[in-house]
Amino acid sequence: MKSHDIKIIIIGDVSTGKTSFMKRWITGKFDDEYKITIKYEYNYKVINVNNIIYRVQIWDIGGQDRTHSCLSKIFVKGCHAVFIFSDITVNKTLQNTIIWKNLLNDLPNEFNYPVILFQNKIDLVKENELNETQFQFKKFAEDNNFDLFYRISAKDNKGIDNAMNEIITHINNKILKLNETINKKIVDKNSESIHLKNQSFEIDKNNIISNGNQNPDKNNNDNEYKKNKCC
Repeated sequence: MKSHDIKIIIIGDVSTGKTSFMKRWITGKFDDEYKITIKYEYNYKVINVNNIIYRVQIWDIGGQDRTHSCLSKIFVKGCHAVFIFSDITVNKTLQNTIIWKNLLNDLPNEFNYPVILFQNKIDLVKENELNETQFQFKKFAEDNNFDLFYRISAKDNKGIDNAMNEIITHINNKILKLNETINKKIVDKNSESIHLKNQSFEIDKNNIISNGNQNPDKNNNDNEYKKNKCC
């Protein structure tokens, strides 16, 4: 059975629930005690998607201003998705997701991954308020070019499994498409190489015939000349 590693990094303001989300999805547990993540935390989970085993690595990057410099190509290199978190009860954290996203835009173009917006702590908002603000949230995500967007509750475990299943499927399809592109390039390169070899062989074959005096017409003319001369 095939297996792949998937690397995901989580960024966003402090106290938006990044660590709680990671622990909830990986362990199924929620910790009420809040602890600030210093620099980063790392964990992983093994899942099966379409008979392919994925080892999903999650890197939780600290959200303090002084750690912005830690968001470098060292962390982002090789990642398959970036989650940017906000707190639904603090509108400023949603606006700040644009700042975090711009930090990603400053990195080299070699990093090609979906950037996904999360709005956490929906357990603290009434259902009718969620429905009323859903359109604005969708518009914000689309206007700022987020690839996917979700509203979740790490505390109540709402929307997390659905979001992760969709995201892993999205990444899985992207990996398969990338592999197809790579394989096609290899096949095309091999075909081109074979064509060049055949072309070279034809050239060499013609040279051998010409340089080796193996031209039948030329041999007949030589024999005829010799015959006439001797007689």
